[in-house]
Amino acid sequence: MALLPPLKTLLIRLASALAAILVVALLFHFFDKDAIRVLSLFAVLLGCGELEKLLFRIEDPKSLKILFYVFTLAIFTLSSTLGSGSEIFFSILFLFFVCISMASMMASTSAFQTIEDLFNFLSRALIGFLYMGLLPSFVFRLFYLDQALTWFFMLLTVVFAGDTFAYIFGALFGKKKLMPKVSPKKTIAGSIGGLVGSVTFTMVFAHYMKAQSLQFFLGLGLALGVFAQFGDLFESLLKRIANQKDSGSIMPGHGGVLDRIDGVLFGAPIIYYFATWYLAN
Repeated sequence: MALLPPLKTLLIRLASALAAILVVALLFHFFDKDAIRVLSLFAVLLGCGELEKLLFRIEDPKSLKILFYVFTLAIFTLSSTLGSGSEIFFSILFLFFVCISMASMMASTSAFQTIEDLFNFLSRALIGFLYMGLLPSFVFRLFYLDQALTWFFMLLTVVFAGDTFAYIFGALFGKKKLMPKVSPKKTIAGSIGGLVGSVTFTMVFAHYMKAQSLQFFLGLGLALGVFAQFGDLFESLLKRIANQKDSGSIMPGHGGVLDRIDGVLFGAPIIYYFATWYLAN
């Protein structure tokens, strides 16, 4: 008897997720924290390529798209290593990108035929710098904190658990759509299920860490669950605008790198600041 489509898709997604977790665990076992850092950098490298295809038009200047890729990696690297002092470099790199893009419009063969074309290109580039330059740097910053691996695996587990619970609840009980213009398949029931999964697994980590303040971890679980879901919706928005079903095809059942880490990207600064506050108190 053939599996129902939702169940079959769920099994494919679970198998892909478990394979990814196994790879991360093995890399950590043999190479410690450096493996996680390298894996994060690899995800950013692939994610930048996927994001460039979602954000920009084919006719946009290739040289500027290459510059966007380079500047995004530079922002990620500086933000990862310098922490709070990186905002000046983010500003300078963006200003350079704006100046070069505006100067390119002077060329007679420029792809920017109107000021709206240029403004649209720069707006998308700024989103890209934030999305794949700044946000993933908070994952790197976690490794400068005490109990770094615990916070890192909490981020992954809570976000992936929320995604899985949302899929199950949506398949079983989903009727009313959550945001159909952005993501037609997501439902309110799925969103509630996702929050249940995120909070549940956050509390599991709270028990593991022998936390005294369960209210703190309850708040963290809710915050991660909410922001991770909006991260998923935001990436769906990017795909809708680009008229693409998935950002890539690297993971069966999930799509591309961005399809898998969209919630992680939105959750990374949340858990970093929660962890910083928790360790300081």
